[in-house]
Amino acid sequence: MPLTPAAILVSLSMLLATGPASALQKVENYWVGSLSSPLFGTNSKDARRPDVVIYVPSKYRATPAVDLVFYFHGMRNCALNVAANKGCAGGGNDPGQSIISQFERSGLNAILVVLQGAYNRGANDLRLKSASSGFFRKFLLEEPEFTSALRQATGKGMAGLGKIWLAGHSGAYVPMQIVLKDGGLDSQIAGVILLDSLYSAADWTPAFTAWKSERPDARMVAICQDTAKNVKAVMAGLKAAGQTAWQGSASAAPATLRPEPFQFYVTGVPHPAIPGKFFGPLLTAMQKPAAAPVTTPKRK
Repeated sequence: MPLTPAAILVSLSMLLATGPASALQKVENYWVGSLSSPLFGTNSKDARRPDVVIYVPSKYRATPAVDLVFYFHGMRNCALNVAANKGCAGGGNDPGQSIISQFERSGLNAILVVLQGAYNRGANDLRLKSASSGFFRKFLLEEPEFTSALRQATGKGMAGLGKIWLAGHSGAYVPMQIVLKDGGLDSQIAGVILLDSLYSAADWTPAFTAWKSERPDARMVAICQDTAKNVKAVMAGLKAAGQTAWQGSASAAPATLRPEPFQFYVTGVPHPAIPGKFFGPLLTAMQKPAAAPVTTPKRK
């Protein structure tokens, strides 16, 4: 059962009135902090290993219903490095991804949230596999910790939850599949961006169809290099489930997305470089109306 706008309004209003003070710290133009959530936090006391990075765009306009973009990193990386290119404690990480600067350039009036999970575990952080149904809704709307952090980062109260976008690279397929299948907020999730994260092909069809049933206007775009081998299987699963999908190729993000709700682009861009090249432009493209279908004139 999708959460109604009235229920979201009541939940957030109660939390804003009673939630505890957050423990975020401002670093440069973003916020970092720890989370006690057993699913998303580790109670980190190390500023180099924050559980969450929050970024509020320089031209952010507060609205009654706040829009959120959640970014999940993969293995060999960490929240601080993907967000702000600061490296990871211990080294050995993939390159930074400039997620904050890309998000700023996108112009989206939303708040960026990068969740760490167990440090540098990526797909091996399996805590969400034991999560109960509705866990993402509970994390956002029923537990005061996250809402309090948003309030501190924005400096303004928020009375409702608007649209949510999910994006992730590589091993991010683990949390993203589970959030879509059992998170409890599918009616709020407007779009999903997979940055070479189409692993575990068989698990995407139930996740996508559960989401699409709650959000008919949902749109997903996947950039696939290492996961290109899984595109055919995922598209076949979607077709069998009555969904429309399309496959093409790209060396750069399209300025406008196609009308199909599920779009797969095979690319030659190396796996570690995909987020730095595609995240921001795809987020921008998702805000635009879909391109008109291309029709081929019939021969007389």
